[in-house]
Amino acid sequence: RCRLASANLLLYEFTVDDSDSFSGPWTAEVPMLRSDQPLYEYACHEGNYDMRHILEVARASESPNPK
Repeated sequence: RCRLASANLLLYEFTVDDSDSFSGPWTAEVPMLRSDQPLYEYACHEGNYDMRHILEVARASESPNPK
């Protein structure tokens, strides 16, 4: 459930009800503040093998002695 708590605050609430893993249901709330910064898509995928290479190149470019 998402609700606008104020002009600059969105509250994301969820309840987990998994009796195989927990003794009872529990609820969490995640506050999200409005930002004037651009939004970028973030997607995670277990088969994202390029992430390793992206990080290697980034670390190499930061190194004072690049290979």
